[in-house]
Amino acid sequence: MVETYRKTIIHLTDREYALYRAICVELDDLQRTIRREDYDGLDVTELTVAMRDRRFLVEWLRELRLPPASNFNDCGLTVEMEDLILTDHY
Repeated sequence: MVETYRKTIIHLTDREYALYRAICVELDDLQRTIRREDYDGLDVTELTVAMRDRRFLVEWLRELRLPPASNFNDCGLTVEMEDLILTDHY
């Protein structure tokens, strides 16, 4: 995918940073749900919703030109992972 200009954390307004932080925290929670080792107790609907919501949040990060989640924390999604999610390969 073609990478468009995205702001750096230091250039975010307080309001943008608050939204960015909330998105990154939610993405981290969704990643844990999706990567759960024990799928016996996980409802397929819960997994499907988590994957859909993760895609929406990645789309928002890009549409709002916010940095990738990997800039917020070390285990966040990188640009390459975002590309995979948006192409439905992950």
